[in-house]
Amino acid sequence: MTGVRFSAREKWRNCRFTDNHPCTRHGNPQPRGERQAANRLRKACGRTPESIRTPRAALNQMPDPSSNPTQPIAPDLRNLESRQSLPTTVVPRIALGRLTGTLLGLSVVVAIMSQLGEKREILDPLFISANDSGTLPEIAHGQVWRVLTPIFIHFGAIHLIFNLLWLKDLGSVIERVFGWTRLLALVLTSAVLSNLGQFYFTGPYFGGMSGVVYSLFGFVWMRSKFDPACGLRLTTQTVVLMIGWFFFCMRFGDIANYAHGIGLAVGMAWGFFLPKTGDNAA
Repeated sequence: MTGVRFSAREKWRNCRFTDNHPCTRHGNPQPRGERQAANRLRKACGRTPESIRTPRAALNQMPDPSSNPTQPIAPDLRNLESRQSLPTTVVPRIALGRLTGTLLGLSVVVAIMSQLGEKREILDPLFISANDSGTLPEIAHGQVWRVLTPIFIHFGAIHLIFNLLWLKDLGSVIERVFGWTRLLALVLTSAVLSNLGQFYFTGPYFGGMSGVVYSLFGFVWMRSKFDPACGLRLTTQTVVLMIGWFFFCMRFGDIANYAHGIGLAVGMAWGFFLPKTGDNAA
């Protein structure tokens, strides 16, 4: 009797749904149909559910095509996700804090209204004083907001963007860990002291969030060194960048360096003397 020869394609077809399928023989126990269903699940979910790690578990989620020929052969992802806990590795993002967002918003509003410092009539009520007499008569007569409002004044887009990016990151992480009340206390203290110091050395016409930013940086820096349990971290590159920029500004450029220095000192002192996480005094 003459034997029947099969081509390679025909052999493949004959063993597709048997235990002799090449996927099974060559070390992959998952048939092609299951792998296709698993791939569809993986693409739809954006991760690998536990169910598709077990052979045939994904196909068990698929409807019977004979019951409804028009229904697509695909897993019920909604029911699957409700029944399965999908493992995932998520890099946590620090949400923008409410107080931090308020400070950002006020700075942007002042920048728009003053055209980044071009409209002097808009800035006059926000400067710590409107004259060069060396005194603060407006504050003495009740305009107490002037001791704070210079932090919302920015001259130029780079000045604004640089300060607000740092404020967003540092302010949000402090607000998340310590709460908005402590952040508010730190911002108010550093703003008032840095503004008064800058006024004493250079006069009333200055502005910027830099003093507050350096205060937040100093606070996070000290807490990361002396209270690691609080969860705040700063990379060595960030510390080198901020300290390097501090000394660069002192050597080059007409910048509110006294506000930077006072703000940094306030933040470092606050971060150093604040009780450690877990202490009863905290």
